Amino acid sequence: MLHFTLTESGKSVLNYKDYQYTKKREHKTWNEWRCHDRRCTNSVSLCSQDKLIICEETGHTIPIPKIYSEETVKAKVENPGLATGTIFPSIDKIDVSLYRRRAQNYPKLPTTVEEINLIGTSRLDKNGGEFLLVDDKYDGDYLMIFGSEWSIRFLSSCLLWHSDATFDVRPLLFAQLYIIFGFNNRYMIPCACGLTTEQNKITHTKIFDLIAL
Repeated sequence: MLHFTLTESGKSVLNYKDYQYTKKREHKTWNEWRCHDRRCTNSVSLCSQDKLIICEETGHTIPIPKIYSEETVKAKVENPGLATGTIFPSIDKIDVSLYRRRAQNYPKLPTTVEEINLIGTSRLDKNGGEFLLVDDKYDGDYLMIFGSEWSIRFLSSCLLWHSDATFDVRPLLFAQLYIIFGFNNRYMIPCACGLTTEQNKITHTKIFDLIAL
């Protein structure tokens, strides 16, 4: 549930799932709210009226350099006589090792579409529902469609749909990101996202056919 409060200076604060967010940027049809903890890069996207969630939070994380800096300061505070400058190497000397250590918690990035294999929780949304709706390799091409049960149900209730493709903002192994929106009560909500290795009418028709099943 979305709940808003005000700061002492009168600015709105979004309270959601035990976290607080402040408005970072306003777009034409949506607003971006960033985690109030500036060490965290997480954000939530709301509609322009700030009444509906368009894009859920992705998980609260803190960049490695900030974690390292905080741990160094913490050690200095807890041990005033400790010469942290000689004990702790600079972040520039160990950042590769730290990033490599964090990467062990995630699958290795694929270098070809043949290596893509989403399993387990990687196929689910935040609520545990199926999010990878289509995972189809055919005739040397690859099509993935993402969407939640709610978004597809919402899309089916809309009389007006809109689709748009972007070729610049996409995973490099794919040719395009294809998004289908549903219109309802003057809101335009992204309901399904497709990643395709081809960008032609046949592919677009296939996306709509699979969603309609």
